[in-house]
Amino acid sequence: MAKGFVLSYSSAAARHRQVLWSDAAGTPPPIPAFSPLALIDLPLATFKQQLVPLHLGRFYPARVLTVYADMPGDMFRVIGLDALGFRADFNHPLAQAAVESGLLQLEGARAGSTPATELLRWGGVELPLSGGATDFQDADAFAREDEAEDREFYETPRMLLHVDQVCAQRIMAFYGDHLAPGEPVLDLMAAWRSHLPEFVGPVTGLGMNPQEMSDNPQLQSWNCLDLNADPQLPYQDASFAAVVNTVSFEYLTQPVALLREVRRILKPQGKLLITFSNRFFPPKAIMLWKRLHPVERLAWVVQCLQAAGFTEIETLVERGLQRDPNDRYAEQFKEMDPLFALCARKPS
Repeated sequence: MAKGFVLSYSSAAARHRQVLWSDAAGTPPPIPAFSPLALIDLPLATFKQQLVPLHLGRFYPARVLTVYADMPGDMFRVIGLDALGFRADFNHPLAQAAVESGLLQLEGARAGSTPATELLRWGGVELPLSGGATDFQDADAFAREDEAEDREFYETPRMLLHVDQVCAQRIMAFYGDHLAPGEPVLDLMAAWRSHLPEFVGPVTGLGMNPQEMSDNPQLQSWNCLDLNADPQLPYQDASFAAVVNTVSFEYLTQPVALLREVRRILKPQGKLLITFSNRFFPPKAIMLWKRLHPVERLAWVVQCLQAAGFTEIETLVERGLQRDPNDRYAEQFKEMDPLFALCARKPS
């Protein structure tokens, strides 16, 4: 049985939860207190903009500063920005949040020994900017290393999982917590496996490779469509009770347009479930995705969901379970690929 340390908190945008599975002794750590001394005004020249664009609301490692050795922490958020300078907040992202901590248990799983203090390293990075929206609008945000037509990249069937087995099991558990039996589900950007519980269905797949989808035992039917070329979905209004998108959101070049289509084809109060990890095909991932902190990607997806009209948004981060010793990366990585998940509803 694995033990999990949990941090739960809410924002104006969503309800958030982070779970670290660990057999280490201790309890969830206290959040560092807020300090006005950790708010520092800096001139624009101290930010190395040749490395990464400077934007309001975004998180950055202190090493992007020319004066980082004198800073009060190793990460900061830009909470103010004008033509002359910016304000860097080195406080912990949860320093002013109402946080509940607790413990979980998971039968049949093995946890690593990462100390509970590791929760602090990622906690709160998904929170929206207080009093405004984070600026994710890089000029090349939706550019990719490989701008060739997507059909050329995906025409070769890969027949593999895009996360390790343990992460795949946690994706299935997340879907199982949110889906009901006997309701029509669309697997959006479907591939060789859907990671859905057996009770889910009927399931329709929409992807890029017919060989992968025809070998997916959970799909009752499927269609091929390049969503970056045309984000319009070939389904009637209110056709599905739920839509799932598994480890593929980072490849979308028109995410809000597609999410509006997803909202259209969902039944009222229908659910959209999105999961991803830290593994992806770099040539086809959008530039913005590769620049963001792994947890900050959740904040961007939440903003996309809000722009598309979704409500009742929840986010989840899970990590720390032991990787299967037979996994091909077991020697390099002892723990599961981290899971990042979101659930949102179409309003009635």
